[in-house]
Amino acid sequence: FTPASGAVGANVLISGSALLGATTVKFNGTVANIFTIISRRQIVAVVPSQASSGKITITPSDGTATSASDFKILPTINGFTPANGPAGATVVITGASFPGVTGVYFNGENAAFTLNSPSQITATVPLLATPGRIAVTTADGTSTSATDFQVLPLLYIGALAGQDVLIGWPTWATNFTLEATTNLVPVVVWTTVTNLPGVQGGENLITNNTASGKKFYRMKKQ
Repeated sequence: FTPASGAVGANVLISGSALLGATTVKFNGTVANIFTIISRRQIVAVVPSQASSGKITITPSDGTATSASDFKILPTINGFTPANGPAGATVVITGASFPGVTGVYFNGENAAFTLNSPSQITATVPLLATPGRIAVTTADGTSTSATDFQVLPLLYIGALAGQDVLIGWPTWATNFTLEATTNLVPVVVWTTVTNLPGVQGGENLITNNTASGKKFYRMKKQ
């Protein structure tokens, strides 16, 4: 058969002999409801939902034929929600063939996760994640999301001597602007913090003075 692996819904070309009388095609015991007999030597079958990795069997009128090797079922990511969030946020990933999952990654960063069902995983956005694709890996292969998960930058604020504060945010957040305000009610006026940041350990760092009173800060997407 070819290919040697595929996701649910993939077409698999099965080659053999005496296949004209085939009545059933199974993937590791799961019936493929859709298959077409091309000739006495070939059948095209669609990988059924709930299929797992294992042998392909074909049942004609006079017996059952079993493949010599296993067909490997690849995981599939259909989507995820929410579409964005900061490190530590919970993301629900939906798809198929998730049993046996060994890893979930946000743009290459390993994430903690829980397998909820064969079609759903809950993952936590890792601390060092950057915007990019989500990937799910099993023993048989890897599936990558069709769209990027947008990681929202975390803003770090620490007190310095006097009335100065140290503000930091990740250097990858190039499409965000740091803004400040002195009041959250009734009418909020945000102004851009124009201090040029220094860079240290993957973080933009600036010092801002709060002598005028309390200040609130935010990162605004450009």
